[in-house]
Amino acid sequence: MGVQTTLEKEVTPDEYRSAQSANQQDVGMWLKGQPLAIHLGNAQYWVPPFDGDFHPRTGMLWSEWTDTNGASGAEPLAWVPEMNTVVKEFQSSAIRSDTQAESGAKLAGTMVDQMLVLGAVQAPGPVDVHNTPNNVLDFKTWSYEPALPFC
Repeated sequence: MGVQTTLEKEVTPDEYRSAQSANQQDVGMWLKGQPLAIHLGNAQYWVPPFDGDFHPRTGMLWSEWTDTNGASGAEPLAWVPEMNTVVKEFQSSAIRSDTQAESGAKLAGTMVDQMLVLGAVQAPGPVDVHNTPNNVLDFKTWSYEPALPFC
């Protein structure tokens, strides 16, 4: 099971970002994931171009249309502006409330249904700690995003 791919060319982060910003990528590959705390304070993952300058982005022409008040770019599909409404509801809801859970599920569901991001692999990231220091707490979370773009 998986996605059959052929890696044609590894590129530098600058080449990747330039092609992405110019809407000249057919597909890109990148590790993507953020802790909940990031989503609570930053909506960029959920509205065009669906992330920040140093991460994989899609919907560049929708972002341009929004930024120029429709003067250039492409008008977003109907579900795109709704994402902005839903992420505001998610961020303003009480933590762990039913409202937050429902809006979070809707955000994730739309991201999957519209195939903005194709999740291919989810693997644990082991953390090794020697027990000699005796002051190492049990980990509650672990995250990391390396900057290794491929086109």
